[in-house]
Amino acid sequence: MDLGADLSLASGGLVYALLVAGASLEIMVMGPMELRPYGADSQVITVTKQVRLGILELKTACGPLMLRGLRVGVDETVAPVELTLDLSVMQKLGYNEQTLLENERRQQAVWDFGVQPITTPGVAMHRTLLMGELSNGIDDDEGMACATPELGNAPDDDGPVRIVLEAKVAEATTAGMPTAAVDSSGTC
Repeated sequence: MDLGADLSLASGGLVYALLVAGASLEIMVMGPMELRPYGADSQVITVTKQVRLGILELKTACGPLMLRGLRVGVDETVAPVELTLDLSVMQKLGYNEQTLLENERRQQAVWDFGVQPITTPGVAMHRTLLMGELSNGIDDDEGMACATPELGNAPDDDGPVRIVLEAKVAEATTAGMPTAAVDSSGTC
């Protein structure tokens, strides 16, 4: 997640993985837009497609976070699965730069970053993106909603998902999760 990106950006690898998994994506061709990542070794990224993700689930330490209707540009040159959420999305999710910096200062006054990995194309993509040209009039707020997943009876065709969920519940129970937190159907 890039704290200063001007545009949410998905890698071609992520879009491909979602399509293979059967996700319903709305793909729109747009006029070319050049993004100029910050950094001496970074290269211009030309975006010609935008994807609207129906539902995207991010796994967090506090449980799943669902993003609905997120619009992202597509960097077709990147094969690994990568996603950059721009600053406006991060702020909508409650991210606050000042609070983050204050918390870090409370933990430690000096942070040593003398030894860092060499910048890779993936890292460069996640640096601040400067907009070269915005020619499509993207409305970042259109269709964007954050919600918790619907809980209820799962459809019968979710066998593989149910197997993974049951394994996770068993793992949590083994790790000390109280049995009262697990209902009779074996879910949390």
